This record gives sequence, structure tokens and C-alpha cells, in this order.
Amino acid sequence: LDEEPLQQAILNAINSVMSDHSALAEQLRDTMEQELAPIPGESMSLGDIDRAIADLGRQFTALLSEAADADDADSYTAQFQSISTAMAEFKRRKAKILQIRQEQEQTNRRVQAVASVLKTASSELMEWDDNVIYQLLEKVTVLSRERIRVTLRDGLEIEQAVEQPKRRKFT
Repeated sequence: LDEEPLQQAILNAINSVMSDHSALAEQLRDTMEQELAPIPGESMSLGDIDRAIADLGRQFTALLSEAADADDADSYTAQFQSISTAMAEFKRRKAKILQIRQEQEQTNRRVQAVASVLKTASSELMEWDDNVIYQLLEKVTVLSRERIRVTLRDGLEIEQAVEQPKRRKFT
């Protein structure tokens, strides 16, 4: 595809969405709320998990002291295993929460960047501006020589026609 008609098609797609700022702002807000919702299935905070891990660490140390003084240290194996398994599970849950929070923060930054650009941009982009376009645009998928799909950072997809330049025929 030629760059100029492709850029114009992308501008047209963005302008079709930007003509209704309130609807776009509402969609951004909805997207942000969905992405930043509480972590499903998690009832403990990071602080709760850290306290549980510390408590299990104290139990492990106390059990280790007790086992060292016992005649039959092998009888403590099941208790050590139980504490170790619980600690591993808490560490897994903590890692999962941290990963989800990091993903949420990245999503929040992206949505905020798009919202910021929309606030400063006029209701219509008249010419190609790399800074503005790249803040709004997630990707462009070429469907055919005549059509593209523009995906904005908030997930909205717009199919758009690409006007091909007239080709001269030489005879």
C-alpha cells in the first residue's frame, strides 16, 4: 500500500471516532474500570500474604528447634512439608497479584495516555502527526488493498476504506 492513502485512511478512522468525544471518553472510562477491577478470586491483600508468610516462617523455625531437641526428628517431616507447601502457595499467590497489578498499571498508563491525547486534540485530525497517532493507535491490519482495520489503544476497532491513487495508463 502507498503510505499517503494509508495514512489518510487511518486519519479518517480516528476522526470517525473522535467526532463524538463524549462517547469515546465513556468508552475509555468503561475500559479502564474493566481492566482495573479487583483481582478475581483473591481475598487476601499483599500485606495479608506477607504476614502469613512471616507467621509460617516463625512456625517453621520453632518446629525446627523442637525437632532438633527431639529423639525422633522424622516425625516432624509431615509438619515441615505442610508449612513449606503453605509458604509456596502464598508466594505463588503474591507473585500472581504482583503480576496482575503490573499489567493493570500498564493498562492504566495506556488509557490515561489516550485520554490525555484526546483532551488536547481537536475534534478532527487534519494532518498526520506521529506523536498523536501513535498515542491513539494500537495497530493497523491490512485486510485487502482497499480495506484496513484500525485498532485503537482502548481496543476499539474500525474498518476503513483505503482510497488508491489513480494510476495513469500509458499508450
